[in-house]
Amino acid sequence: MGRIWDYVKFLSIVGVGLWGDGYMNITIGLVVPMIGYLYYEDDEGVTPTIPASVIKGGLAVSYLVSWIRLTMKESKPYEKYVSTDTGLVGKDKRGLKEQFADFRVYFAKWKHAKALFGVCSTWFLFDIAFYGINLNQSIILGAIGYGECSTPYETLWNTAIGNIIVASAGYLPDFYIGIFLPDVIGRVRQQAIGSAIVTLLYAVWAGVTNHTSTAGLMVLFTLSQLVLNAGPNCTTFLLPVEVFPTSVRGCAHGIAAASGKAGAVLTAFVFGTVAEKIGINGVLGLFSGIMALCTLCTFLISEPKGHTIDEIKRGVLYGETAFSSDTSVASGHLGAIEVHAKGDDYLGDDVGKRV
Repeated sequence: MGRIWDYVKFLSIVGVGLWGDGYMNITIGLVVPMIGYLYYEDDEGVTPTIPASVIKGGLAVSYLVSWIRLTMKESKPYEKYVSTDTGLVGKDKRGLKEQFADFRVYFAKWKHAKALFGVCSTWFLFDIAFYGINLNQSIILGAIGYGECSTPYETLWNTAIGNIIVASAGYLPDFYIGIFLPDVIGRVRQQAIGSAIVTLLYAVWAGVTNHTSTAGLMVLFTLSQLVLNAGPNCTTFLLPVEVFPTSVRGCAHGIAAASGKAGAVLTAFVFGTVAEKIGINGVLGLFSGIMALCTLCTFLISEPKGHTIDEIKRGVLYGETAFSSDTSVASGHLGAIEVHAKGDDYLGDDVGKRV
């Protein structure tokens, strides 16, 4: 009963975080136009300035969160698990040097490096399209004829309604659909199929923008958001967690996540400039090509569906039965790669499933 309660608490915390992320994505399209009107419509010709206190406040919050995370101690059960699993205690515990050695040795093999490139490139490409659309929903709604009206109030009202429609039909159902798909069709297949469908939807949307009614374009917009979120948005952060063994998983997942955020930053800065030069049609065509590349890069990743933690440690995803002795770290310490890779120390499949 205690373990079940721990799971409930964990899922509740994760759910709050995902709710906050979803709330941000939904509301940012409503807030940005309001800020734009406040700054630019009331004082025409006057360039708005941002008070230094706003920048300082944002930096202070970021610093505080980073400091709390960097000074946070590992839980005692986790430290006990690591010391028992690796035999490293006290000053001999696995540090940054040993972690880097594990990382270097593991990803020296092409089949492992290929998987890392796959998860990084797909997350990067996906975030370009995902944030390019979501951070500029108001612009897109205006381009398809839904948001623009004669008065600022009507424009804001229509933009808000358009965002609510897209959120209700595209955002809310997608995760309820996507949450069941990984264990039904597999993570890689879910991401590949979702990316391929979005590629086609963006291509169609780009081609018919000037030849279809606003209602038809809204259907394409909503449908593309539904598939985008039910497909790759459920798997880009899931695959890096599952395809690598414990000793390199955290670092590999961090690199993949950083790659994704690089794509988000890139599209946030260049979307406006690109849209001015080639128009919304061109941007959608560009996003279609990006999602096509995301589809192809997905096939560089091995499917973890149906494999236990122990099998992933032993490299079963990459055609291995056990890790060879060359996977030990250069310092002589045993990394988590080698855990249970020593004859009788293997976990049985039944134990792996329970883990």
